[in-house]
Amino acid sequence: MVKSVLSVAVAASLSLVVSRAQADDVTVTPPAGGGFVVVKPGTNAAALQVGADGNVALPAAPSVALPQDSPLCFGSTDGMLGPCDNGVLIGATGPAGPTGPTGATGATGATGDAGAIGVAGATGATGATGAAGATGATGATGAMGVTGATGVTGAMGPTGPSGPTGSVGPTGAAGDAGAIGPTGVAGADGAMGPTGATGTTGMTGATGPTGAVGSTGPAGATGVTGPTGATGATGATGPTGATGAGMGLNAVTFVSRFVNTGTTGPFYQPPVSTTGLQAGQTALDPSHPNFSVVPAACTLKALNVGVNNYFAAGPNTITITVYKNFAATALACSVTLNGGAGSCSNSTNTIAVAAGDTLSLQYAETSLDPYEMVTTTLVCQ
Repeated sequence: MVKSVLSVAVAASLSLVVSRAQADDVTVTPPAGGGFVVVKPGTNAAALQVGADGNVALPAAPSVALPQDSPLCFGSTDGMLGPCDNGVLIGATGPAGPTGPTGATGATGATGDAGAIGVAGATGATGATGAAGATGATGATGAMGVTGATGVTGAMGPTGPSGPTGSVGPTGAAGDAGAIGPTGVAGADGAMGPTGATGTTGMTGATGPTGAVGSTGPAGATGVTGPTGATGATGATGPTGATGAGMGLNAVTFVSRFVNTGTTGPFYQPPVSTTGLQAGQTALDPSHPNFSVVPAACTLKALNVGVNNYFAAGPNTITITVYKNFAATALACSVTLNGGAGSCSNSTNTIAVAAGDTLSLQYAETSLDPYEMVTTTLVCQ
């Protein structure tokens, strides 16, 4: 809007200048403290005003009835008026406004009825298969070229007289072996002669008769049975021996054999094991393979332990404790030795177990040095 009014004012001022005799430029010098005003023709309304401070105003711009369609700019160095460069009037992009609330989802329109499926057209008849074209004739093989004739061998000249035999010279160096000549072309195989006729098979001779089976000789006479001797008197019954530690009929025996690792432990070992070196299982829980599962309900009646020192002998006390369902029981025993062998047994602290219970052996010792071979039997009846 301002630009449009300014263009009108400039046009008016130019018309004043042109009204002169087109000589020199017109210079308007207002009095001190005054300005310069261009009024509309026939009115006192200011169209262009230059103030005493040098500011230019277009007082009539707000009242222009027809807005113009192009901005008007001035040069920043010389004040020259003209169309604005592209991008001059575009300010910095303002911050993005807040996102408006999401509008309500409109109601889903009713589903249209599915159109009827058209009737399938009849399948056209299969066309007849065309006849196969004839196979072209094989071209003739070209004739082999004629082999050239072998040249005539020249006549051998007469043999000259033999000269005197000279002295034997030194043996010369052995010459290089000559190259092996090419192998000659193999001759064609001769035709195979006809196969002779097969002779007639002779007749099979008749099988001779089987000879008669000889008669069985008579059995020898049975000797006379001697008289039965008199039964001796029954000896007195001896006293019943003491029952072994936990052993008896229908007993289940768990046997474990291992070697300690030269540390004090404790370690945990399944009661059924032959692992050689102790596996170093220092934790006892279902995630470690150091327990056995009881196959049937019974009562642990005895723990028997045998120990044998085999390397770096020294004083040592080894204690074996039975664990049931990952908890210690009173069924335990200790062996003290200094080299050599020793054993211990406990048949006093019996423990009842059910099918599915877990059993483990805890191993602990008092010395780091000796190496011991440990064998345990755990009897359940």
